[in-house]
Amino acid sequence: MTDEEYKPRYKCKETWTGEGHEDYHAFDDRQSFGRIQLDKTTHTKAGLWKWNIIHIPWVKQRILPQGG
Repeated sequence: MTDEEYKPRYKCKETWTGEGHEDYHAFDDRQSFGRIQLDKTTHTKAGLWKWNIIHIPWVKQRILPQGG
């Protein structure tokens, strides 16, 4: 891999592996810091992505909103 190739800083893994849900956990190395999922239940937001960020020990300032 050359220096010009894309190297993602974060990784995502399926929350419910193999079940077909569009629901993922985000990781920075081994630390889970959030979740993103496709909303299929809320009438007004169906088809939109929803995200939630959890507390990360090394973050000194909270940036809001932490969900959306």
